[in-house]
Amino acid sequence: MTTDQTIDATCYECEKPFTAEQWANHHDQHPDWCVARQGEQCECFERYEAHEDCCVDCKLDADETTDADAEPPRIYVASLSDYNAGRLHGVWIDATQGGWLIHEQISAMLRKSTEDVAEEWAIHDYEGFEGLSLNEFEDVYVVGEIAQLIAKHGVAFAAWYGNEDHRNEDIEDYEERFEDAYQGKFDDLADYAQQLAEDSGDVNFDELTWPLSCIDWNHAGRELVVGGDIWASSTSSTGTYIFRNV
Repeated sequence: MTTDQTIDATCYECEKPFTAEQWANHHDQHPDWCVARQGEQCECFERYEAHEDCCVDCKLDADETTDADAEPPRIYVASLSDYNAGRLHGVWIDATQGGWLIHEQISAMLRKSTEDVAEEWAIHDYEGFEGLSLNEFEDVYVVGEIAQLIAKHGVAFAAWYGNEDHRNEDIEDYEERFEDAYQGKFDDLADYAQQLAEDSGDVNFDELTWPLSCIDWNHAGRELVVGGDIWASSTSSTGTYIFRNV
């Protein structure tokens, strides 16, 4: 790259692009500040905790890419005839392909077995399902639908699916039911309760005075759960996912 070429690097203080040479010199002027973004990745992601107050843009970018950067769900399917004969014969399959293609790859794996009859199979391992447990003999069409929706919606869909009873339910309805219930990702229940109060017009946080300024929002959030209006799924790394009971 020549020095007269503009690269996709912008200082959040200056709000202008730099050439390669200009960028190197400019960044050296304030290496401890979160002012640099290059492409889709801020250079100081790893240093976020060191300067949290000045790293709002980085934190937002990092949060938005967490689910997208995850490996797609996949399953390891093994031939039971080979397994019972003391041999490991199986294949890792990208589960986001959908049930029909998963079934085709399982059939292809069984045809390569050295056993005279190899017709039965089981899911012996899986990855990328965001905490969901799969049965050894799970319907591959259900697996495919779950995998596609986890790839699309991330941890939120996995949390919703793991909390619901899906017996006698059409897999084509999964996404619609999820979207009806899902309220979003929040820092915690208090954060959701505050947002709900503001959206409903009950509280104006720009003009918040006593006694409204004394509300225990953690308690308000817990009351919504106890009252059956919502349920929540929390993880230490990604936040709190809120769902309506519908």
